Amino acid sequence: MSSSSSIRDFAQYVGRFRWPLTAAELTDTTRCPACAATLPAPVCPSCGLDLRHPAARELLTASTDAATALDRRVQLIGQIRFEVAEAEAARAVAAEQLVAVQRAAARAAEAERRVTAERQAQAHADAQAQAQAQAQRAAEAARAAQA
Repeated sequence: MSSSSSIRDFAQYVGRFRWPLTAAELTDTTRCPACAATLPAPVCPSCGLDLRHPAARELLTASTDAATALDRRVQLIGQIRFEVAEAEAARAVAAEQLVAVQRAAARAAEAERRVTAERQAQAHADAQAQAQAQAQRAAEAARAAQA
């Protein structure tokens, strides 16, 4: 690296360049890192990039690091989508379970109301029968007393 390399922005000298379409292209050493042409020799026959330059190793390292970062990015996007979908599914199951529990509770409450109403009706019928029996005994006792 020359002394001018540390103070220059070399992006203006990039020349022919194509962004890789995939992270794997970043580390494919059979293709030119600048134009993606097949690389049969250290100098690209298509764009002239000379990979014998000392910075070529740094370029491969930067490309490998970028590919790793892009793969990690894809993993994080996948993780977010998976975990959000999993959480939504869990919420849906919990909501379904809550509805099922509420329906079961409503059925149980209705059954309890029916049982209570039947018991009250039976108690009322028993009380009426007892009152009728008592009235009948009183009437029989009154007839017996008159006789």
